[in-house]
Amino acid sequence: MKLAKIAQNQLFSLRYGPVWRGVWERGHIERNRKLYDFELVVFLEGSSVVTTEAGRFVCRAPSALVIPPGISHATAATSRVERGCVHFCWFGETMPEEHWVFGDDPVREFHPEKTAAFPETGVPFPWFIPELPAELRTLGRRFFLRDGESPAERLDRTGILYCLLGGILDLVRDSGPGARVAASARHLLKTKHRIERDFTDPHLCVRRIAGECGITPTHLARIFRQGTGVAVKRYVRQLKIARAKELLKADNNLTIKEISDVCGFDDPNFFSRVFKIETGFSPGEFRFLRKAD
Repeated sequence: MKLAKIAQNQLFSLRYGPVWRGVWERGHIERNRKLYDFELVVFLEGSSVVTTEAGRFVCRAPSALVIPPGISHATAATSRVERGCVHFCWFGETMPEEHWVFGDDPVREFHPEKTAAFPETGVPFPWFIPELPAELRTLGRRFFLRDGESPAERLDRTGILYCLLGGILDLVRDSGPGARVAASARHLLKTKHRIERDFTDPHLCVRRIAGECGITPTHLARIFRQGTGVAVKRYVRQLKIARAKELLKADNNLTIKEISDVCGFDDPNFFSRVFKIETGFSPGEFRFLRKAD
């Protein structure tokens, strides 16, 4: 990772990229990813758990987290949650075309040499503020509720971003980075990566993954539920059903049995029962309704 040094005083030239504000329903689990730039996340409503290589953060509104480039992380919504997110760099670098790479992406590799430069602040990342004070909450809402991107509006947003990050840095310096459990966080991220890469493997199980992590299945099951809000088997099932829905909506000639096999189910009848429980439709009904749309 690059480290930027500008004498003893650093001259920040903040540049921001994509801004996103939206809602995740309870149970939404983000795939593991690594950033090329920095990301400020402000939790506006609800609660989530963000797991990074540096530790696990329980983010309840109104909290904020600054995630740096190059560390694996993922977010799980433990309630209906509204978040505002902005990607940025500190020193005016050109924003990358790709802002992140998913950990289970078989095509795109992460290139550490392309990450944004780190500031010398004396405070390690991630920066976590469990409860933003009222003035920073107001700034956060001003930043994320604005939709325009005219020159005047970008100047205003950039000024707000300076104030937000400066206020967050002051708070982190005073209070420390927050509670972290780094070893458990690394086990959780490793487990998520393994599941997201190999969820169609019918032999994938908690015991096997726990053995790879060097911990007991009971401990793995506990830290996975704490970090995602769901059990390991439930998460595997969610990924399988999501893949099945993609295949059923696609223009292909796959039979229900073939889709069952591709998604890692041993028995097509069991697949059909699970699919109906999860979606309210049989696979055949789902395919017919989506094609009718």
